[in-house]
Amino acid sequence: MSTVSVRGKSRPDILRITALDTTGRSRLIRGISHHLEVREVTANPVRIFFSEEDFDADENYVQIAVGETWQAPISAKALWLKASAATSGVVLVAYV
Repeated sequence: MSTVSVRGKSRPDILRITALDTTGRSRLIRGISHHLEVREVTANPVRIFFSEEDFDADENYVQIAVGETWQAPISAKALWLKASAATSGVVLVAYV
């Protein structure tokens, strides 16, 4: 059974970021996500923020360790991502 069929009638919005640094970046999702999956694909942890205020203050985030995948049922329209050190890469899949 594919991941898409497990999520019901959702369609994946896939983003690959290969040069995420400590200044971070925001990502708008095509629609409101119902399930989010983020995989760290390089050698440095990545932080996910769910509000711009938390991103600016560098607090209230989920940190993904090297080689880990984080997933959760989350309703979100935008995310803010930041490498915790040096440069990182992630694959983000939002089911909308």
